[in-house]
Amino acid sequence: MTRLKINLLVLTLLFPLLSLSAQETWVSLNGVFRSYTQNESYDSSIDKTTETDLGYGLKGMHFFNEHIGAYASINIFTPQSWDLTYTDGDEDDNDLSTGMDTATGFGYMLGVAGTISPTDVLDFYMALGYAGTKVTLQESDSDDNFLYKYESRLRGVGTDFGVKLNVQESVYLNVGTSLIVQLWADEEMTDSDYSESGTSTMASLDVRPYFGFGISF
Repeated sequence: MTRLKINLLVLTLLFPLLSLSAQETWVSLNGVFRSYTQNESYDSSIDKTTETDLGYGLKGMHFFNEHIGAYASINIFTPQSWDLTYTDGDEDDNDLSTGMDTATGFGYMLGVAGTISPTDVLDFYMALGYAGTKVTLQESDSDDNFLYKYESRLRGVGTDFGVKLNVQESVYLNVGTSLIVQLWADEEMTDSDYSESGTSTMASLDVRPYFGFGISF
């Protein structure tokens, strides 16, 4: 069983167990924009990778008292651009919104959350935890002949901070940003002639602003 499947299984089992002892639970659906910058790669010829994505996410927080609880989030996104800067100064800008057979991304974060409530309608929250991300890109030519496939599996630590506006007793709007420092990347590039893979240790920045609505119970 892969590490991703194990983490998803733990997340699935953890949510209902936490809710049994939670004083309050928040669950929200959010639209997400992702901007990712990586300054190192397994490929020594690549100096910088920049990626932008659009997607949506599900976020849950289970509070055991008025201020402290558990946190989990899942993001599913579609990469829109993938730009490479090489060590020799050349650049390769790729529009992923069209022409790709597969352009998918998945991310999650598990951790602890804290909140303060200055008024009855306003809550500020912050979370800190472990984050994982997987991105898959695959392209074929006009005759459906395989050209290449790229996979990246990122691991790091992240924080999520935002504002919750209570519009009704159990309905709210939320806006915030997740900041993730990706520390490890397992990357693999395959085309019709060769396959290359490697692990990078780096400190790259993953920024995910979001806006959505949710329910509390």
